[in-house]
Amino acid sequence: MDVLLECQAPYCDWILAGRKTVETRRYPCPDHLIGQRIWLLESPAGSVRQSAVPDQVDLTTTPGLRIVGHITVAASVRYTSQAHWDVDSSRHCVPASSGYEWSPAVDVYGWEISAAVATTTPPPISTIARAYRSFFLPVLHVPTIDISDPTSPEVLDAIRAQCATLGFLRVTWKNFPVDVVGEAHDATRAFFARSDAEKNTASKAAIHKTNASFCSTGYRGNTSAYNAGGRESWSCVRPDFDPSSPPAGAYYANPTHFAQAPDPQVPWPAPTIAPTFRPAVTAYYAAVDDLAQTLLHIFGHILELEDPETLATLSKDHVSSLNLTSLRFEDDSHVAANAILPAHGDITSVTILSHDASDGASGTACLQVLNPAYDAREPYSLRWIALADAAPDAPPSFLVNLGQIMERWSNGRLKATLHRIARPVHPSILRRRQAIVFFRVTNYDAELRPLVGDATTYTPERMAEYANARLGPFHDSSKSLLEAYAIYNKDIIAPDAYIALAQ
Repeated sequence: MDVLLECQAPYCDWILAGRKTVETRRYPCPDHLIGQRIWLLESPAGSVRQSAVPDQVDLTTTPGLRIVGHITVAASVRYTSQAHWDVDSSRHCVPASSGYEWSPAVDVYGWEISAAVATTTPPPISTIARAYRSFFLPVLHVPTIDISDPTSPEVLDAIRAQCATLGFLRVTWKNFPVDVVGEAHDATRAFFARSDAEKNTASKAAIHKTNASFCSTGYRGNTSAYNAGGRESWSCVRPDFDPSSPPAGAYYANPTHFAQAPDPQVPWPAPTIAPTFRPAVTAYYAAVDDLAQTLLHIFGHILELEDPETLATLSKDHVSSLNLTSLRFEDDSHVAANAILPAHGDITSVTILSHDASDGASGTACLQVLNPAYDAREPYSLRWIALADAAPDAPPSFLVNLGQIMERWSNGRLKATLHRIARPVHPSILRRRQAIVFFRVTNYDAELRPLVGDATTYTPERMAEYANARLGPFHDSSKSLLEAYAIYNKDIIAPDAYIALAQ
């Protein structure tokens, strides 16, 4: 993880010259950054305990900000007395009455610097965003594209250009469903605030099945194989499907993918537990389903298919899932060094995501993508980079990322970018992260193959078999989690390359 620590002039020069060997802060250095490289971001001298740096800034256009080197912190120690502070005075170099001196009223920590290296070639970092107090992360902006006129040349060109290198973008349009999104997040937040016993009533395990037909998963607590460290989820497939009145034909009678009456398609929470949940989630599903069809129409034009409706036709009877997740991140001691959710590319055509934007929620915090500009030959090139939040004045939007199915359809012309949820700089960043994610797939019997270029690049697979081949290894006790992810992502990165990337 590449992080930057803001340090006001002239202290950066003192650190790099070896004059200052203890950096002082009101908080300890995060444990997972001990012994790691931390870039020094020099800022102009400002007011006491007030940063002169905006929360998001472009280093290439902002005078007075520069990356001057990097440090390694060996330990951080809390000062317990004036005498303890005074012993280190020649190392921390903090003058008396500066506003940064020790006080019994506040915690002060000394970060012991074991190495400090000046650099004449700074890392290729242009935009940064504040992650926690004086810590910043490099971030990558993705465009917000207005798709009100979905097949206009401007829209097609903008999406084509973006997705040729990075399969992430934001989309908005006239009459964006602000109320539908807000009500779904309100209902989600209220549901996850209920007791575990109440939430468990909305799980597949709580359904008294009368037959062996499909049932959506519903609630999963944070002790399941899918969730850990404060993460919990609720998911459903086709909440619009009514088993008591299915459409005619054998397709919807398939018990592997659809429930058969009297069993339910979805284990909804009772109205007494979550009165607005079902209508809000159903309306949200319908909204993102409509958006997905529009996006498939757009990509049919971008790929210049003979029939631009081909992608939408392959998906008109899809079996797509909606996943509601809540993460309350109280402690990072058990989290892997780099990621809460390992690197992956979704096995979807498109994935549509929104974050809770209410007070106390963290937005896109810690979502990182494999940097398309990474160059192994370039010193300090960033392998992973965080996605920037949408600008405060940006219109409401959904975050969209392309999945492995779209990369397969396009024969690699459009990219399903590996992404992960990275460990936060500080646990408080993820006190609450709530997301609603729509994973758009195709009809379960659709054949997945390249629709442009060399059709032999990928082995054709039916949607159901394609999904089983990639999800099955997670349930195979002979496979490690890393091996399972390597198989899951094999369409976009060779398994051995994935394992090397993850290690």
